[in-house]
Amino acid sequence: MILSWNDVRPYFENAAVLSDGQDMYWYQCVWQILDESNLTSYYSLAEKQVVYSRIYATIKIFREFSNVAFGESPEFSLYFDELTEDEDKQAVYNQLIEDDNAMQTIFDVLKTKMGMGITFCSLWITWRPQDLMIDGFYEAEIGTYKDYMNALNGDLSNILNFDLSADKLASFEWLSNYMAEETSFQNPNSGEYEHPLLSGYIKLFLKNSQIANSEGDKRVLFYRGQSDKAYSLVPSVFRKGLLNKEHILIQKLLLESPEDFSGIDDAFERLIKMQHYDLPTRLLDVTMNPLVALYFACNKNINKDGEVIVFYDYMERPGSVNAKCLVSLAEYSGASERQMLGFLTDQGLANPDLGRLTKLTHIPIEAPKNNERIRRQHGAFVVFGISGEENGNHYQKTNFDLRTLLVKDFGDGISRSIVIPKEEKMQLKRELDALGINHAFLFPELEHQARYIRTKYEEK
Repeated sequence: MILSWNDVRPYFENAAVLSDGQDMYWYQCVWQILDESNLTSYYSLAEKQVVYSRIYATIKIFREFSNVAFGESPEFSLYFDELTEDEDKQAVYNQLIEDDNAMQTIFDVLKTKMGMGITFCSLWITWRPQDLMIDGFYEAEIGTYKDYMNALNGDLSNILNFDLSADKLASFEWLSNYMAEETSFQNPNSGEYEHPLLSGYIKLFLKNSQIANSEGDKRVLFYRGQSDKAYSLVPSVFRKGLLNKEHILIQKLLLESPEDFSGIDDAFERLIKMQHYDLPTRLLDVTMNPLVALYFACNKNINKDGEVIVFYDYMERPGSVNAKCLVSLAEYSGASERQMLGFLTDQGLANPDLGRLTKLTHIPIEAPKNNERIRRQHGAFVVFGISGEENGNHYQKTNFDLRTLLVKDFGDGISRSIVIPKEEKMQLKRELDALGINHAFLFPELEHQARYIRTKYEEK
């Protein structure tokens, strides 16, 4: 059996509030989508009640939107008696109030069929079919409802895959495009955000910090921002087949530019300088400042979700034995215990604990603050070990991804991965810029200053 639109129309008519019938049109569109998704059919009385609950869930979605966005309607529970006097339907409604699964089901279907952006637009346009009333739109508390839809995993970028009707779609096409490009409800006249995003991330960072401070040990929090959450957690020398040539890259640069490294006897500082000038190394940049990591998570790949990776570990000094050994192995090219022992001995690192050294996947190391970029970025480094595999030759360099080892739930309450939705990137960058965290600050070199100024004043 199926509850067709003609079957359910009386219930929606009892809930209708707009004289021009635009809300009824919206209800009919949604019911058609539910029908196409096999959510209007039933084979038992219990299933029939579930279908009825979707009637009231659909009405509740529209009424909640109306109440939040325009203050045009009362709470759903206050007008339910207008919908029906049927006791069975009252039981269905009571169940709906206790359990929002029906609403979640409808949101999931609309997200799949329409995208939450166009769902939002379709709701809003039912109230203003002839005139979008742009000023009224910004004055309304519409951002609140946007946040509510985001909490239901709404995707504001997927906005044009369903045609409610050609004429109606054309009437709010500008709004759809605006949402796709800006993904934030900003008054263009004031330059202010009704709902800043940064504060939510700061609360999360502070929560992690509070947990870490309560542990009572010397582990510290540090961070890495990646503009695409799909990226692996590997250093640059692990890419494009460069690992087996790592020692050659280092030796070649030292031979070609000896004057740039004269007076730098420390292998770690040499690697830092090489990385600064874009030579692939086994160093992974991290920061002690979560807002810096957030900037890098938002800076590129604007159409991809970003990620702030949270590390919670002991930070070693550059002079520690383990740090010196792992850094020195950047110039190692052997494949046996004898070769590794001989190499480290030649580097002045006598009697190294190879059993421990070959099991180290990484070591976080404090960065010397002799570089203005490192100071501004609150920089540190993670130096990768020789092998991340339990099996195989531990004395030969291999590629491995730290993500599988570090980005997981350790049961301590600290979030190791904070995903940055692509819809929030542009607004977060502007909010960070307002706090002075931008390209020009983090990259103080003249060419980066010029790039920041150019980008800021180019016409969009």
